[in-house]
Amino acid sequence: MLTYPMEIGRNIDEILRSLRALQRSDEEDGVAVPADWPENEVFGDRVLLSPPGTVDEAESRTAEAEAAGEMEAYDWWFVTRSE
Repeated sequence: MLTYPMEIGRNIDEILRSLRALQRSDEEDGVAVPADWPENEVFGDRVLLSPPGTVDEAESRTAEAEAAGEMEAYDWWFVTRSE
């Protein structure tokens, strides 16, 4: 549910973008979307992955990101992936 004060306008495009972002994050566990997704000025339509829970998972994820080319690891805890 979204609640707006009567004194401000509504932006239907932002409401629809928010709905699509929520649906996208619900489709797959461990995925978040950045602000202004899918047209984020830094990440574009890429999604953010949850931080890894273990050192082994962090090392594995970083190696996968480099090998697959579909993920981009900025650091062990900050990884993006194409949709």
